[in-house]
Amino acid sequence: MGATVTITLGVALITQCFLSITCQDLSSEEDNLANRLKQYKACSTGYCIPKNQCVDGIINTDGENLLEIRINDYDDMIPIDIEQQEDTCEFLTTCCAMKSGLRSGPTEPDSFTTDQPPPLPTRCGTNHPYGYVYRVNNSAVAQFGEFPWMVALLRRSTLLEEEKLQYFCGGSLIHPKVVLTAAHCVQQFANVLDTLTVRLGEWDTVTEREPIIHQQYGVQKMIVHEHYVDKKFHNDLALLIMEESAELNVNVNTICLPLETDRFDDQRCLVSGWGRDNFDPEGKFAEVLKRVELPVLPRRRCESMLRATKLGQIFQLHSSFICAGGELGVDACKGDGGSPLACKSGDQYIQAGIVAWGIGCGKKDVPAGYVKVSNFVDWIGEKLQKEGIQISD
Repeated sequence: MGATVTITLGVALITQCFLSITCQDLSSEEDNLANRLKQYKACSTGYCIPKNQCVDGIINTDGENLLEIRINDYDDMIPIDIEQQEDTCEFLTTCCAMKSGLRSGPTEPDSFTTDQPPPLPTRCGTNHPYGYVYRVNNSAVAQFGEFPWMVALLRRSTLLEEEKLQYFCGGSLIHPKVVLTAAHCVQQFANVLDTLTVRLGEWDTVTEREPIIHQQYGVQKMIVHEHYVDKKFHNDLALLIMEESAELNVNVNTICLPLETDRFDDQRCLVSGWGRDNFDPEGKFAEVLKRVELPVLPRRRCESMLRATKLGQIFQLHSSFICAGGELGVDACKGDGGSPLACKSGDQYIQAGIVAWGIGCGKKDVPAGYVKVSNFVDWIGEKLQKEGIQISD
């Protein structure tokens, strides 16, 4: 009997000790979680948490189902409805409640991992047209990873001893170390390259809660076309050589350059950018990357349409341009300069143009002018060869 009592007592003490340690660990984890939650905005039922971390209205603390989302299974995309976005929480977040205590219960050790690498691009011009982690239910808004070649050009300034970055133009990644953009966007920075910053993989400019964070680089060298003509915008292109090569990822990839003989007439192509989100002169720049689909027009038809505008009947479209657009309410606009016009060929996108100029924005039968990239592929190749850079398919 004595031995039995001793054993029973021993089990009780061990059990009490185990429970004590478990409670202490749980309390510590709860405290740590509470501290981490302070970085999120409070809302009516809890905190504004990234949508992919909120499951059935409850904050997901154990990573449930995240592996299935991150492998880009389109059936598991998280829908984002721009029109029904909550007022309390910012884009990509939702008001999510916290259970009393941490999620508990057994989990399979291999059920998820945050170290699972996303699939990396192996060819230029490939993208995620249906999104990555999120799917936005709005055709005017780009999906995350839909335009991985898109570049945001930022100017650095200091105001009251505070450094700020301001978006002013777009560009495209044509090599891990090279950005193609419009000369009219960057020529003013020729002697102050240290104030110019290249951002890759950006999507929502007001948050850093995207599935994969953007990359940012300084500019080592600028090459503006020798025959660029200001105000007329002839030969309106420039190359920016970054200080470091980009790391290709789901949200960062190069776009293919065309052949000199490529033609895109009557093809519907895509322009992306953060330019004005409406065509009002007082309109503000878009916060989330936008997209527009436009028809590429044959040269004679475009020239005829432009002669019906203030340009007049004697206007001649310079050979360095192609035209796209002319549909009511669908257009690139102020702030989209330098951005790529991307046309699909098979399962890859080719850069047909660079946003250059327009007559207003979104007017019916008034197309806009884009730099004809196929005219300059030899120039691009020659300039980059001198820099020891080779563009490959």
